[in-house]
Amino acid sequence: MTEEHSGSEDRAEAQAFENFRASLAAEPGLANLVVLETIDSTQRLARRIVDEYRRDGGSVPTVQVLALEQTVGRGRRGNAWQSPSGAGVYASMLVSLKRQEELERLPLAVAIGLCRGVDELIGERRCSLKWPNDLLVNGRKLGGILIEQIAPGAAGAGDPSGSLDAIIGFGVNFRAAAEHGALVATSLCDENPAMTSLGAAAAELLRGVQRVLEGLGRPAEILKAYGRRSLHRPGDMLNWRVGGESGSGEFLGFDERGFLRLRDAETGEERLLFAGEVRGR
Repeated sequence: MTEEHSGSEDRAEAQAFENFRASLAAEPGLANLVVLETIDSTQRLARRIVDEYRRDGGSVPTVQVLALEQTVGRGRRGNAWQSPSGAGVYASMLVSLKRQEELERLPLAVAIGLCRGVDELIGERRCSLKWPNDLLVNGRKLGGILIEQIAPGAAGAGDPSGSLDAIIGFGVNFRAAAEHGALVATSLCDENPAMTSLGAAAAELLRGVQRVLEGLGRPAEILKAYGRRSLHRPGDMLNWRVGGESGSGEFLGFDERGFLRLRDAETGEERLLFAGEVRGR
């Protein structure tokens, strides 16, 4: 690579970041934004922000961390999440909740909010959910969600407000979608070729999450909305795996916490899954 070619690439990357930052800054309704060109992981930075506030004895504010590129992005169970520059929305949001019940409903609410944001971006209601954390459009994987609860006092002094802190992380393919294991991938630009602004896409997804978080006190509505978006329908036979254990069963629905309910194919007893992998038979 020549020095001139390298310089032009650097200028192009700098301009892409400036466009990303400027478009986010121009979006209404977003505050406390941290926007970076590249970082190891937005989730790691969000955790460092929590640690700093807790060490100083202060309450953790709502903060939204976004990056044009992640060098060590990760998904659920420590899996790597490919995060090349400008190819996806890579975001983490700090939230503080008052009740344990709200924390339990957080994964359902975030999934609903992101689905609604995706629908706004692609122009029609097509986003669905594969339990526990995959966003799909027409059976193709568009993104994933990672939510981490931070134990009270984990960073030292603890949060004097008594709130329950969590980090909502999500990655959504914007363009040039990579493959995700057994699921064929898609991207926002694949679904809506007219889309051009990564910043505007990120802002719509953030607003989708923000809006649904306001309804955490309405569990019945959240559960109903999640059920409508679910790829799994009552009566479906699913194979499941949790750690080294696996089996199959009939899908019965979700409980109020978002745990997946199955009737075990061998014992006939109901089984609750709060994590793991499921697949249709």
